[in-house]
Amino acid sequence: MPSPAPPSSAVLAYLVSHGATSRKNLAQEFDLSAATLTRATRPLIDHGLLDESDSPSPSGSRGRPVTLVDINPDYALFLGVKLTGDEAFAVATDARGHILTSQSLPLIDRSIDGVATVIEQLATRGALVDGIRPLAIGVTLGAAVVGTSIVRVAPFLGWENVPLGHILTERTSIPTLIANDVRAFTLAEAWSGIGKDASPFALLTLGAGIGCGIAINGTVLSGSHGGAGSVGHLPVLADGPECESGHRGCARAVASEAGIRQRSEQLLGHAWGTDDLLRIIHDAESRDSQSTHLASQILTDASRATGTIVGSLAAFLDPAMVVISGENVGIVEHFRHEFNEEVERARHWTASRVPVHLKQFSFTEWARGGATLAIDYWAHHWQDFVSEDPETKQ
Repeated sequence: MPSPAPPSSAVLAYLVSHGATSRKNLAQEFDLSAATLTRATRPLIDHGLLDESDSPSPSGSRGRPVTLVDINPDYALFLGVKLTGDEAFAVATDARGHILTSQSLPLIDRSIDGVATVIEQLATRGALVDGIRPLAIGVTLGAAVVGTSIVRVAPFLGWENVPLGHILTERTSIPTLIANDVRAFTLAEAWSGIGKDASPFALLTLGAGIGCGIAINGTVLSGSHGGAGSVGHLPVLADGPECESGHRGCARAVASEAGIRQRSEQLLGHAWGTDDLLRIIHDAESRDSQSTHLASQILTDASRATGTIVGSLAAFLDPAMVVISGENVGIVEHFRHEFNEEVERARHWTASRVPVHLKQFSFTEWARGGATLAIDYWAHHWQDFVSEDPETKQ
């Protein structure tokens, strides 16, 4: 079991993920005396990582103003990068995770060296604000990641067992963390997005694959073997099509973009994607055609499959909120009734209905997940980034 974070790191990490709070609340959260809390926050304030401000007393109160402690969002910049099969999307954020600038570059060369060169360019010359280099970098991609450095397998890049974090740290001289893109996106949404203050919180993504992230009290679950949220091969449609791994009727076969194209080719004779099928459905001239009915069947099944997953999450996790995003979130948007039916089928009669929100897709938001990963690392290792003398802070 890892040793607990020292009080100063724990306090900084808490403020990064929860926002401003009073000293009294911090003392209660960490079971610290006032003196111990002062010793924990003093170096953070001296080095400029934290700010203090007075909050006005509640209306009608005669008490003293409450002193709030919060991070200094302007302390440093952080870089987040989201890798796809053909592009690198990057954002620079402040210490609170607010996006300050963004940029994307094509991945002309998918080799390890080619991708590392692009990220190095973004970190040292590209997605910067006023020429300031980031304090830490977070890179996310659709991959199985071991720890925060090794890409065990990234199918769309053709990589296996690549120590990408070590490579980028060495090339940029900036600490670089690697993570699965869905989990990093979940962390960003749980900290400063639509899932803030919702716990448990679940994020489901629809696109090239089917991804799921689960956060409890601002911490994303990995599971004992790093497989928490691996919902892509859950059975969702009896007698449905097979995925590339031979699983019949699994979520990936029915609701991923690859699965939708495969079903379209089987039923319509052409590997139409989700956007093409939606156009066919809404084409007034073909509204009563066989193609329209088959297109509707494909996407209806995909929406129902998504509802089955969300219903299962609701039954097992009882989340305060579920968010659905990704390139194909429009499937649920257009077939919401069918989605809701499947969610409801899994709900116990005593359980409350789970709020489900649809979030429009943006690679920039996914890149923010990488920046959040970098901020989290900084919060837990802040002493590695400062000098002994606060006056020489970078």
